[in-house]
Amino acid sequence: MDIGTEKPKRSPKQVGMIIGLVIVLILFLVVFVDLRVVVDTLRQTDWRLIPLAVAFLLAGNVLLSVRLRYLMNNEPPLLTTFQDDSICYMLNILIHIPAPATRVVAISRNTPVTMPQVTSAVVVERLLEQVMRLTALVLSLALLTADPANASASILRSGLTIVVAIILILLLVRYGDRLVDLLAPRLGKLPRVTEAQAHDLLTRLLGGLAVAASPRQLIVGLLLSFVMWSAYFLFQYVCLLALHVPLPTIDLLALSMAVLAVAPPSAPAMAGIYHGVVIATLSISSLMDQSTITAYAILLHAVQMGVWVILGTWSSRQVDLQLGKLVAAARRPPAGAEPNHP
Repeated sequence: MDIGTEKPKRSPKQVGMIIGLVIVLILFLVVFVDLRVVVDTLRQTDWRLIPLAVAFLLAGNVLLSVRLRYLMNNEPPLLTTFQDDSICYMLNILIHIPAPATRVVAISRNTPVTMPQVTSAVVVERLLEQVMRLTALVLSLALLTADPANASASILRSGLTIVVAIILILLLVRYGDRLVDLLAPRLGKLPRVTEAQAHDLLTRLLGGLAVAASPRQLIVGLLLSFVMWSAYFLFQYVCLLALHVPLPTIDLLALSMAVLAVAPPSAPAMAGIYHGVVIATLSISSLMDQSTITAYAILLHAVQMGVWVILGTWSSRQVDLQLGKLVAAARRPPAGAEPNHP
């Protein structure tokens, strides 16, 4: 891969925002975190567990490409899709070039799949990611608020709620306008909700689901997403175990799930941004001190960045694609082909 031409450039606004975030993070660490404790926590990490965490992360990354390929009717070769994904996510985590845009460009250039086809698949993928984020958030809240003696009952209720929501989504895909007309008057009877508001909400949801080719595609996509996110959850849980955090298992599960909801490995962020999101999220629960939270954020991001950089570097030697041209094309996609960025 030629990386010597058309080097990607950042706008002053982007540079300023990144510098500002890094400064805020540094100030936070200096004021609220004992860096010596953070270093000591990382030194005591059980490194024997990290290969297991990496294995779960790699499994999730492979499933990420499998899902996108399925949404493109299994047309592009899986290896090429995985290599393109590895390059795009490496760029995402290193210099914050959004992966959805670069994936559209890279896959449409390296495979017979057209840009509109890839764009459509990425849009469906974004919908699936939102469903999984909501699922992880509901489960994390259920675990955090559950009585340890009745934790299984709380998880079961949360799971049933998620199943009902997924069934509603599938019914919207299959029956569309008829279901909107049926549900809107009933939802309009809820407090502070008018029938017009309910109708507009369901119509917009239906519009987002319209990109799915069929209920079967959505069901298989959801199943692949559940398996993929399960692998990612296990990666984050094993990393937390490696830090020897003295908390009950249910709390460790809840904290891992909370991080998964706001910062999943399928949407990696560059250093500073990722750490800030994870620290802010876990600080709400007060279950861990700031030093342990910071160590956890550093460990999670370091493993993810290491894996994506290794995969991306290897892929760049296998795929004929210029990084500079890829970034430029992703920032200025053709009219009508621009994907929605998460």
